[in-house]
Amino acid sequence: MEGQHAWSYPPGSTSADLGIGLRLSGWGGYMSFVGIIDEVVVSRLLPGERPALSMARAGNLIRISWTACGTLQAASEIDGQWTDVENPANPYVVTPTASQMFYRLRLP
Repeated sequence: MEGQHAWSYPPGSTSADLGIGLRLSGWGGYMSFVGIIDEVVVSRLLPGERPALSMARAGNLIRISWTACGTLQAASEIDGQWTDVENPANPYVVTPTASQMFYRLRLP
């Protein structure tokens, strides 16, 4: 196979093995790959997928949502110490308590 091939399982949805250097035998098993493998890339993002972080106000709440895989991080200053938000649901809903707060998405 040449080019990029998307794995049909999203991250975390299966425990199925991802075999590199194996091919189906036609009899239900795997055979060793005969050839050369060059530049293997394993990524959580599909080719062309661009992550997006969006925020919306809902009354006195802020709703933060994102696409793609990533870790939501927060900081009280834009150039301050960024920390992972612990177990955030997507969307992440927060009640503003500080005068300012910054959020970003850290990609794997």
